Amino acid sequence: MSAGAIHQQHPEPAPRAVPHSADSVIIGAGVLGLLTALELRRAGMSVVVLDAGRAGSAQSGSNLGFVRQQGRGASEATLMRRSTELWGQLHGRLGERLGWTNGGHASVGRDAASEVEVRAWAPIAREQGIPFELLGPREATQRFPWIGAGVGVVGFTPTDGHLDPVVAMQAIRGLALSEGVELLENVPAVSLDITGGNVVGVQTPGGTIRTAATVLAAGMWSSRLLRRHGVHLPQYTGVGTVARTVPVPRLTHSTVWDLTGAGMRQDLSGRINFGLGQHVDIDVGWEEVSAAPHLLRTYLGSWRTLRLHAGRRLAGDVGSRLRRLPLAALPLDRPEANLKLVARARRELGRLVPSLGESVEIESAWAGAIDSSADFLPVIGEVGLSGLVVLTGMSGHGMGIAPAAAEAVAQIVVTGDAGSADISALDPRRLRGFRAYDTHAPR
Repeated sequence: MSAGAIHQQHPEPAPRAVPHSADSVIIGAGVLGLLTALELRRAGMSVVVLDAGRAGSAQSGSNLGFVRQQGRGASEATLMRRSTELWGQLHGRLGERLGWTNGGHASVGRDAASEVEVRAWAPIAREQGIPFELLGPREATQRFPWIGAGVGVVGFTPTDGHLDPVVAMQAIRGLALSEGVELLENVPAVSLDITGGNVVGVQTPGGTIRTAATVLAAGMWSSRLLRRHGVHLPQYTGVGTVARTVPVPRLTHSTVWDLTGAGMRQDLSGRINFGLGQHVDIDVGWEEVSAAPHLLRTYLGSWRTLRLHAGRRLAGDVGSRLRRLPLAALPLDRPEANLKLVARARRELGRLVPSLGESVEIESAWAGAIDSSADFLPVIGEVGLSGLVVLTGMSGHGMGIAPAAAEAVAQIVVTGDAGSADISALDPRRLRGFRAYDTHAPR
């Protein structure tokens, strides 16, 4: 088994001059940033997308690839329903290049608590008009004959699907370039240019890009950039580990989540991508320390699945704070996979699919940095700076929710509000400890 990054296949971009101005600048070339750029291009705006690394090289290219409505809370369900429609539309435009499979999603309940969780989603499905079936043990075995014993209930949403994140990001990157998006890779946003509480530009090492509309979609780097301007956004960064088997005979086209164990999807090659979605390693930095009073409930409620590690990152951040220096940029290197979690996930996969057992060969394992909020919901909205919209804290939901979130943010940029998308529950102001930009505070 290899443990390492899965890289994009597009060639290294040639250095490009930073433009002097654009109608909109998007910080972050992940799935959220690029889809927002496409929406703004369709609205007739010129768009520059900046990324300190390569497009899709962070969490957008590292996740499991689930696009599921099932299991989302009421505050996200409408956006997820719209996202599923939009992924289907993108598949219509890009075809097999997107790597989209509309195979549905199955949530497996094995004990009393997980059975209650599966059944509790039925009212949300009815309210949203999302097809949803509850399968008892016999029906579940008939639908999924490979599934292990001990299943109490399976919830199935036939309109859900999944993507190969690496393939999808290559396709979306290509589409953005073909639509006239100016993509500047390996060009970080150093700071925002603010005048009178208005963001009027984005500073890069190659100069400032003047703009009246900035979207911050930089994942785990978002809160650190905002902090440079006095905006405190409680957020922590976790590292999620994913593994992949060698090709095996076709089991299912559905994504599957055992609520007491592993989640999996089988890609077009027959490989099974799997992981323990709730198990996350946290490399503690200044953001986690400063937000600790507001994240304490999150940590205590998830102590079985969140693992805190205080090391080099925290030491560097404390040193910067003591010297009154800005916090150093976070590393671009993809984090290392947690091989202990891979071993545990492999055992759980064997419980879910007994025919695989623990003998199935693991081809590779990798990790991605997940930007999360205290309530595990995305953060979409304004932070007290005119001309800036924040799109971050996806909490592992970013790939699935991206098309609808991008559509809503583009509406805010173009018209001043999110239109028919109800994102009120995702506003940054809901977070305890959030502090918006204060035009009266000394800088």
